[in-house]
This record gives sequence, structure tokens and C-alpha cells, in this order.
Amino acid sequence: MNFTGFIVSINDGQFLKDVSALNLTNILIKSSVPQEELLALPKVTLFISHCGGREVASSLYNGTPMLGFPIDGDQMSACKKLENMGVGVYGDISAKPDKIAA
Repeated sequence: MNFTGFIVSINDGQFLKDVSALNLTNILIKSSVPQEELLALPKVTLFISHCGGREVASSLYNGTPMLGFPIDGDQMSACKKLENMGVGVYGDISAKPDKIAA
């Protein structure tokens, strides 16, 4: 049986508390996760990130494809480079649900 799950790191205390209270069965929510160790696991097939420098380096080192949602700074250019390299794609974090194509 295949299980699709998500590990989410949220460092905003109130948001972490609110999301954790939802008791989502396939999502492990923590205030901090060992990113490098997780990306080295063969069962990790996708890394969703804002494409900060550390995240991009860890993803590339471990060969984990990325789904990027850049927020500011050089994150957009990092996402575009990942897409050009064929190791990632990116989306618009501010997109409204009705504007997102399946």
C-alpha cells in the first residue's frame, strides 16, 4: 500500500497550534524538521519550498525535485534556474484557488 504524506515545518507559534488542531492524518506538522536528513531519504520524492539558498542547495545535493513558491529576494530567480535545469517547477504563492489549473 502506498501512503502519501507530508511533513510541514511551521515556525509561527499560533499558526502551528491552529493547524495542528486540525488533526490531519497524512500531515506531520512540526515547528522544526531536520531538512538535510529528510531530503536524503529515498522515500522523499518532492520538496515544497520558498526556494531559499539553503533549501535549493539541499535539494540539489540530494537530488530531490522541488516545487517552489518564491516569496521575495532571489527566490524567484532560483526557482527559474531550477525549472531551466529540469529539477523543479514553481508557482505563484498569491494565486487564488480559482486561478490555479489542475
